[in-house]
Amino acid sequence: MDLFDLFEHGLQDPRWIYLGTFIILFSLATVSIPVTPRPTQMTIDFYNVVVAAQPGQTCICECLFPSPIWGQVNEMTRTSTYQYWYNKGVNLIFVPSLQTRAYDMMWVKQVLGIPADEALNQAPGYGTRFVFMDPNWLTTGTYYITAANLRASSAYDLWGTSFNSLPMMANLKTGKDIYAYVGSALGGDWCIAFGTAATGTKCIATGCAGALTVAATFYGTGLFKGVLIGAKGGQEMDYLLGKPLGTTFADAAGISDSAIAVWTFVCIVGFNIVNAWSYRVRKRPLTIHKEV
Repeated sequence: MDLFDLFEHGLQDPRWIYLGTFIILFSLATVSIPVTPRPTQMTIDFYNVVVAAQPGQTCICECLFPSPIWGQVNEMTRTSTYQYWYNKGVNLIFVPSLQTRAYDMMWVKQVLGIPADEALNQAPGYGTRFVFMDPNWLTTGTYYITAANLRASSAYDLWGTSFNSLPMMANLKTGKDIYAYVGSALGGDWCIAFGTAATGTKCIATGCAGALTVAATFYGTGLFKGVLIGAKGGQEMDYLLGKPLGTTFADAAGISDSAIAVWTFVCIVGFNIVNAWSYRVRKRPLTIHKEV
């Protein structure tokens, strides 16, 4: 078997490419390299909103997104933000997704340091420092109503407990009582409803790099007061919050993602070089068809 046969075999049976990808992913999943990031202005503005929150103020915190990719991105960009706020004394209203509610509950326990076997609504601080809402509290079409009256869509948490029985919720009336809202980088109704001058809530967002186009538009118009994009945004935010370099989930995710990108690039370039050489030597390209 010569070099051309080897590459043609690789084209005909690409499982080795996937195998290489998985080896890289699992071997580097927990590896972090202490690289000092350069925060973008979008990240700096996000950070400024976060650190300006004062103890006793209330923020609406969307949880994760049903897409696996977005779930990972939001985990690495929002975890530090929510932990910082909670440790500072800021009250948090967690809004789960209907599709990922069970996972959102486990994630919130991890963020707040609550044991996995402890009921979320029985944990210390529930109702006074944080609440977990029913996914239907904020849905498309009700943002504007809810921003004007936080009880318009529902006046109960996930377990049916009235806002009047939850001290941190009892005196919240409108969006004016909400300091910040963390949501999807795709923006939309929630951002316009809560981020207008009449309401004054500071809307900030997190998302993957694919959402940057939309996020940049909302940021450029002033509707978003700050944006974190992907692993890079997570690294920048952790750095600004003073976390040691190379110790965060965003750091590790950035290394594995970059390594997979390099692996993919090397494969593409390698096959193209050998294909061009095949044209030159054998007068024909590499083939992906097995000979019968």
